[in-house]
Amino acid sequence: MKQRTAFSRYKYRIIHTFLLLFIWSSQQTAFAVSEGIHKTVFSPEINDSIRIDIQLPDSYERFPDQNYPVMYLLDGDFYFDYAAATSQMLSRGIQPFTPQFILVGISTNDRFRDFTPTNAKLNNDDTPVPPNYHVSGGADRFTQFLTTTLKPQIEANYRTNGFNMLFGHSFGGLYAMDLLLHQKAEFNAWLIADPSLWWDKEHLFRDREDLLKRTFKPTTVYIGYTNSISIPPGIDTTLMADCNRTMTEQLQATMKNFHLQTRFYPECSHGSVVIPTFYDGLCFFFEGYSINPKLEGFNLAMLLKTYQTISERIHFKLVPQQDQLETLVRFFMRTPQTRAQAKEFLNFWQEQYPQSNAWVKYSQKLSN
Repeated sequence: MKQRTAFSRYKYRIIHTFLLLFIWSSQQTAFAVSEGIHKTVFSPEINDSIRIDIQLPDSYERFPDQNYPVMYLLDGDFYFDYAAATSQMLSRGIQPFTPQFILVGISTNDRFRDFTPTNAKLNNDDTPVPPNYHVSGGADRFTQFLTTTLKPQIEANYRTNGFNMLFGHSFGGLYAMDLLLHQKAEFNAWLIADPSLWWDKEHLFRDREDLLKRTFKPTTVYIGYTNSISIPPGIDTTLMADCNRTMTEQLQATMKNFHLQTRFYPECSHGSVVIPTFYDGLCFFFEGYSINPKLEGFNLAMLLKTYQTISERIHFKLVPQQDQLETLVRFFMRTPQTRAQAKEFLNFWQEQYPQSNAWVKYSQKLSN
């Protein structure tokens, strides 16, 4: 067991180090994180400005008739660079693990105000809360901004396909969990890292029994948690982990409409758990997406069967993106023995995206 724990610890250190090097070097090389869109918007709902960072997929400009999923990332000021690098690495190459998607980072000026569902008066040890907690309890106002202002703007200005994901960590995780269990907003997939269920004397945690009796629409959920550091008075690592463990166990037992996976990361801290949770969560959402075209007998039917399986699991119809189809056409064009497979994928590309100009040159090459 000690050997396995040590291996896991080194594994995530290696991943973390590699990602940091990638984020740094991506600004020096052609393998670069796409240049982001950065702007500040004023939210009348919370009467404050909010920074929005947007990363468009690599293929966004090349395929103007392609629509994409969207990931809404809370605490973008902390996690946008990591999420951008990870999402691009997972969606590139001949064997991608996820589809390409639009990343929207959201950075508020006061996460205590915007991500907490209740106005806490006392800590868990009954001492008064610190001054920065006095503005807490504004989550519903922030939800108004997210659902009625930001999401419609993203959908109006960018090519989205209707599949929306939400990521939240710590207070952002508490916020996401509150949205999910109270059904205050609809997302197709929820990625939650170490939610602060200790908040306001475990207010949301205490209400879980009644909340879990409700009828929920089918959705996809990934929750990663760990032994958290003791920041607020009266909170210890055991309480934090136990709340998350009990919540996830009850979700697993009762939420039959949830495509759900939870994981405990004992080797991580409250901050570092974001790294494996984000990576593992995306791979869970699109489990099976990574299929090796070098497999014997790989063909269009095998690819479409994979998409059908994923679509049924996440309750959303996914179709192959043009970037993947182009990669497959180019791969099978390399030898005369596989040109028939190249034509098969090209024909599907033409049928699926008849307005695209990108397949024309391949059609000309394969007709010779």
